[in-house]
Amino acid sequence: MSAYLPDGSTNEDGGKYDAGHGMRYTPRYTDPECTQLEGITFWHPCKQDRHPDFEGWANGRTGESDTPGTGWTHTNTDNPERLTVSPSILCVTCGFHGFLVEGRWEPC
Repeated sequence: MSAYLPDGSTNEDGGKYDAGHGMRYTPRYTDPECTQLEGITFWHPCKQDRHPDFEGWANGRTGESDTPGTGWTHTNTDNPERLTVSPSILCVTCGFHGFLVEGRWEPC
């Protein structure tokens, strides 16, 4: 299934919303009306030089997990600028780690 993005967003734009501390994100939806949140694609400054396509920035995704009962939950989905994602988000490449709470990044 293809993901739908908010108007004006692309998978290469570096994130529609600025959460602070270098974290940016774009919500992904399962429907063209963008009412059913699937997850987010996020970007962050990656301290490891393993992502040449992003010139020092890396991206990742939240969404459904292959293991039942695991993965991320998303709240405040009716207002993506104030989205909350749980549990925390971690880049295993560089260790960038924190929580997205009401649209703001809270580093660990």
